[in-house]
Amino acid sequence: PPGPPPHLQTQLPTTVSLGDDPLVSSIMATTSFEELTEALKDVDKWEYADELSTGVSRAKTYVQGSDKQVLTAFSVSSINEWKMYQKRILVVSRTAFYRVAYNPKKGQIDHYHMTKLSGIRVFEKTLTGLKIFLTEQDGNTSVAKKLGSWFGKKQEKDEFEHVREYLPAVPTAGPAVDLLVDVMAATLHKAAELCSKATSPPFTVPTVLTTESKKSILADRKEAARLEAERIEKEASTEELKAALAASTESRAFDNLAKPMRR
Repeated sequence: PPGPPPHLQTQLPTTVSLGDDPLVSSIMATTSFEELTEALKDVDKWEYADELSTGVSRAKTYVQGSDKQVLTAFSVSSINEWKMYQKRILVVSRTAFYRVAYNPKKGQIDHYHMTKLSGIRVFEKTLTGLKIFLTEQDGNTSVAKKLGSWFGKKQEKDEFEHVREYLPAVPTAGPAVDLLVDVMAATLHKAAELCSKATSPPFTVPTVLTTESKKSILADRKEAARLEAERIEKEASTEELKAALAASTESRAFDNLAKPMRR
């Protein structure tokens, strides 16, 4: 049977690209949600500016109204496909993550969006944030993507189709940005891993890539697609040549039969 499309034959690595900070290592070493909750206690001690700290606390309480299994929360800027920056609180539970809009002027939650951990395909660490690629569209499709789907060349779907980036807010007392990104990625990855183990059937646990490793994967897939196109073209040319030779042979045989026999 035919295999997967060439550009999908380069599989994502199963190892995660994270630093070796003690907090990140302790998160990644957990084997249960109870251990993960314990490891994340240091995250709950981070102090943000007053309104951000209040927002984190309110967002966790708000989500706990419908999801009692909240693990932790991060203050972030969410960047959608329209490249719009939105101040949000990212709340992580045992089964989902929530993008919560907190209104500091009113001191209340305006709205939130929930995504199941099983809907995450892959994480990409950037220099300043974490891109989360999903199985489905998150929010309204950007104009560029719509136009591309209407007029652009049709492409096979891959893991990097639906994305939103999260830039962590730096606490007044807490780690720098690079460690913040690692902690966010480790928390979401480990939560997804533990959730998958408790799910029947289990889902594919999203890995954590760097931007460089993602570029390398896409380059490998592009090269594989080029080589596959060349192979198909070569096979087609070979078949055409065979057909032409067969037609020529048949033509010569017919000509010989049509000629009168010499005596």
